[in-house]
Amino acid sequence: MATEATISAVDDKYSTPSYTLDLAEMLEPYLAEVQTGGILHLCNGGSCSWREYAQHALDAAHAAVSHFWQKQSIPFSSIPSPPSS
Repeated sequence: MATEATISAVDDKYSTPSYTLDLAEMLEPYLAEVQTGGILHLCNGGSCSWREYAQHALDAAHAAVSHFWQKQSIPFSSIPSPPSS
């Protein structure tokens, strides 16, 4: 069994993760009205890097093996793009 592993996470791409309960509460007033169309863009405030979000997910999951992982920040450009069709 390996004693350590490296997890790479993008550190130069930012996002606004949104909690589903918050989104449901934001959406509720719009569901009470009859809408004829349109697009709603709902999200929480603030932002974090993908690395910060990954770290939060690991921390929230109380990963039993997290002390074995070395975190490594990488640029978004290092992730391969899917092949174009």
